[in-house]
Amino acid sequence: MVLRIGHRGAKGYALENSISAFRKAVALKIDMAELDVHCCKSGEIIVMHDADIKRTANAKGMIANKTLYELKKIFLKNGERIPTLNEVLDELQGRIRVDIELKGSKTAKPVANMIKKYVSQKGWSYEDFLVSSFKSRELRTFKKELNKVKTMVLVQSHPLSPNLLARFAEADLVGFDIRGVRKSTVEKVQRKGRGVILYTVNKKREFEKIRDWGLRGIISDYPDKILSSRE
Repeated sequence: MVLRIGHRGAKGYALENSISAFRKAVALKIDMAELDVHCCKSGEIIVMHDADIKRTANAKGMIANKTLYELKKIFLKNGERIPTLNEVLDELQGRIRVDIELKGSKTAKPVANMIKKYVSQKGWSYEDFLVSSFKSRELRTFKKELNKVKTMVLVQSHPLSPNLLARFAEADLVGFDIRGVRKSTVEKVQRKGRGVILYTVNKKREFEKIRDWGLRGIISDYPDKILSSRE
């Protein structure tokens, strides 16, 4: 069965990485919600894709240069506040699994610590989480901190050997960009015992092309529509 993973919550229906987007992901009854994290100046984990807040908020500036107090005075373009990771997890309350992408530097350790807290104190399980990143060193750091959670190395421009990259990152899965990925490349990864997830699949014809690839999951802005007929 292919996992249905909502991109940045449910980006096709609500402002990405906002509480509304995660509420929509739960309402769609999909399997997992993907989100992106950075650390702000005061150390808290902020849920936002870009390092600069200007694209999705009514202000500008780098997350790393602002404290949580400063960020909480800023509104997103849908009128909500910029969420922290703990606020998103509290909203989801274990109703949907979460793919946390380590977008910013030095996010591995605080994310690992937060996952441990939510498992030990708030009823979540380690199986409820997947941690992914383009930053292979962040994934290695995360695995040293918490090896009970599966990790996924993300690949945009396909390297000569994604298996070597995954081995360096100590990753359990490989995430490929749907644009230009070949079935033969996916099969090489799968033969090494690693699952494959593709992003961002937003067209039915794309899904029809990859339906028989034995994928572990698909990330989509419209996960309910793309995977309306599941394997």
